[in-house]
Amino acid sequence: MSERTDGHRAGGSGEAGEDGVPVDESTRKRLGHGARDMVWSLAVLLAIVGVLTWILGSCQLSPGGPSVDPDAVPDVDADRELARMARRVDFPLRTPELDEAWQATSANMSTASGQGGDRIVRVGWVTPEGEYARLAQSSAAASFVVTDEAEGVSQEVEPEGSVDIGSREWAVYPAREQEEAWVTSIDGVRVMVTGSAGEQELRTLAEAAQVADPS
Repeated sequence: MSERTDGHRAGGSGEAGEDGVPVDESTRKRLGHGARDMVWSLAVLLAIVGVLTWILGSCQLSPGGPSVDPDAVPDVDADRELARMARRVDFPLRTPELDEAWQATSANMSTASGQGGDRIVRVGWVTPEGEYARLAQSSAAASFVVTDEAEGVSQEVEPEGSVDIGSREWAVYPAREQEEAWVTSIDGVRVMVTGSAGEQELRTLAEAAQVADPS
């Protein structure tokens, strides 16, 4: 029997590959699926990298942990929001006057846990040092305010100390991730400052709230 001269062995049914070895239909399909799977995997990987890049872009690393990039967060008019919420609560709110380097990023209100309708009004800022600080004001008892605002703290928590700001004493409670929550009562209203900000910036916020005129 004579040999075939078209690069196929007698009886072969597939096309020859680059090395002259026949490739049947099922092999070609597997190769095609493999290529498509690689393309999809690469697309998913690029999407994940893009999301991580966006998330990391909103934070800056600092010796004490990640800090907030002011350019990557919302900008809120704290004065206007506090004035708006003051009309919806039955206790006076204080609007602290802060340097323009303090960027308000959030303002909201909720009902204190287990307090029969008492509200908590809060405003958050990115501080000049790129950290976060929050002011909360409420007619609820201090233990409920701390429980709601300090995250993960039980209502049985006791102060671990105090700080004096002017002539007023603020109780210092433990909060999330080694943060602190400072609480005082002014004219029957619980005022609290907390966040990742350091002691000096918490003191700045507490003092500004303390001397602000109620509205």
